[in-house]
Amino acid sequence: ALGREVQNHVRTVDRAIHARDGDRHRIAVVLPETGREGTRVFTDRFAAKLSEHLHGRGAAASAAIATAVLTFPEDEAALTALRDEFARLDRGEHPEPAAREAS
Repeated sequence: ALGREVQNHVRTVDRAIHARDGDRHRIAVVLPETGREGTRVFTDRFAAKLSEHLHGRGAAASAAIATAVLTFPEDEAALTALRDEFARLDRGEHPEPAAREAS
């Protein structure tokens, strides 16, 4: 249901990614050719819709949705760190066959 909610609020040119980080859900959305102000507007609306969706399914009213707005090339270092973080989470969720056999 969360995936459908994300899909319903992004354009066809946008790309969204989701990963679990312990008890937290991490979602990033790439908005091609969207400036910082447009990205802020999208982020605020998106967070409000996700909060409404989650509260409607029993999430605690105090559950916070943290947001960040990053643009390229201004925030290149932060974007690289975010990409690396999602890659780390992906490796944890989907370990390579060799890594599973070694553990």
